[in-house]
Amino acid sequence: MIDFIYILLALLYFMLVLAFIVHQSHVGIIVSMGIMVAGVYIAVNGMGGVNNFLVQAFAVINIGLGAYIMLVTGLEQITEAFGENE
Repeated sequence: MIDFIYILLALLYFMLVLAFIVHQSHVGIIVSMGIMVAGVYIAVNGMGGVNNFLVQAFAVINIGLGAYIMLVTGLEQITEAFGENE
């Protein structure tokens, strides 16, 4: 049986790609928060009963990628809303 974390990650990454295709930055921010939460869950519990350094590295990559996307998308949304100072 497929572990739910695999389905959750696939769904989150699919929603992230879809948010960037449709240009919905607020959805991208929320989904990237979900990716970070999934990364923390993987760091604590492992994936499919396996919890070694490779799984920990994958968790850190998910946390970092989610934080990067959230920050860049949030800053882009702020500059788009307020414009650039001239």
